[in-house]
Amino acid sequence: MRIGIIGGGISGLTAAYELKKKGHVVHLFEREESAGGLIRCTRTNGVLYHRVGGHVFNTKIKRVREWFDSIFSDSDFLNANRDARITWDFEDFIGYPIENNIYRLSEDLQESIIEDLLSDRSNALDDSMTLKEFLINAFGPTLFKIYFEPYNTKIWSEPIENISVEWLKGKLPMPNVKDILISNFIRKSETNMVHSSFQYAKHGGSQFIVDTLSKELNIFYENVDEIHKEGNSLLVNNKYRFDRVLFTGNIKEALDLEVFKFIKMPRFDLKYNSTSNVLCTFQEDLKYSWCYLPGADIKPHRIIFTGNFAESNNQKGLKSCVIEFTGLLSLSEMEQEINKLPVCFNVIDHNVAKYSYPINTQGSQEFIRMLREELSEYGVILLGRFAEWQYYNMDTAMENALNIVDAIQD
Repeated sequence: MRIGIIGGGISGLTAAYELKKKGHVVHLFEREESAGGLIRCTRTNGVLYHRVGGHVFNTKIKRVREWFDSIFSDSDFLNANRDARITWDFEDFIGYPIENNIYRLSEDLQESIIEDLLSDRSNALDDSMTLKEFLINAFGPTLFKIYFEPYNTKIWSEPIENISVEWLKGKLPMPNVKDILISNFIRKSETNMVHSSFQYAKHGGSQFIVDTLSKELNIFYENVDEIHKEGNSLLVNNKYRFDRVLFTGNIKEALDLEVFKFIKMPRFDLKYNSTSNVLCTFQEDLKYSWCYLPGADIKPHRIIFTGNFAESNNQKGLKSCVIEFTGLLSLSEMEQEINKLPVCFNVIDHNVAKYSYPINTQGSQEFIRMLREELSEYGVILLGRFAEWQYYNMDTAMENALNIVDAIQD
């Protein structure tokens, strides 16, 4: 079959790679100057820049593990353990996740948190809950007040009582009071988190994955403005004819711009988050991988120490990191905030991503389900974070792409 794939992020690249391997004629469309989507990296003054977040590879999905290992060699990757921390003041770094490091807090807080955990309360994840309800229910009012509420308010920039919890499935291990208490008694390192350990390319970071998958693909670097149905074919930009189209781009933008000329269903107000960040170098001896900043007195919400992932990411004698903010901030606004931090960070580049995290609100997934059904009648398949409006990790995006390839084969 002739298959058009819209969007050259990890979902589109995975699907294109596999479909081409299975003998289909695949044309991939990417509107940016290079492929990669949210995991794309560039270099500034020799420093590797993860332009949206700091993407590493890890999976507990057997199929994805086997597929990844069939393409990539262990010799191209470093193996690392995640060393994530939480800090309010850069003097005391508390281990992550916070519920496994309660012993680092004041005695009064410890007592209050333990009382909360031992109270008669279920910590089960229920699809009818809001994010606020889940966090209070799972961790108790004290941890919610000192950490989960300020941090989540900061990163989502949306009232957390409006956010559904569907996206949490598979993202985090569900809290268990017994495990939390054991972790605080014996002080065991966290191993259940999705990225408690990970692989990272020795050179190029996640761009190495992008470049490897892209190598044999036919990529058209142009924007897709319209998709028509013409007979038994789908016509892209009035000149490319396909039997099927996999749409892995931004479904909100596509609907707003009326890319799909045959959609009849009413629109839905899909919510999303923007992020802004700066690429910095620094000299201090900070050996962490991630650092979360819940304090309300500063705007950045996390620092990703990408220079600690691989030495090839750095300038000689300097480490590098990405400091991330929620929202659309100017460089001067970010620099003002960074100057409040007690560590001397030297800004060398910055980036603003209008769309970085889809936000699921009441009714958004039902809308996507109905939209998927309507599009599939015309031979269009939705795939990926912003096509399916789901907060997918890299390995989940890969798994979904492999499953779509199977469905096309059948």
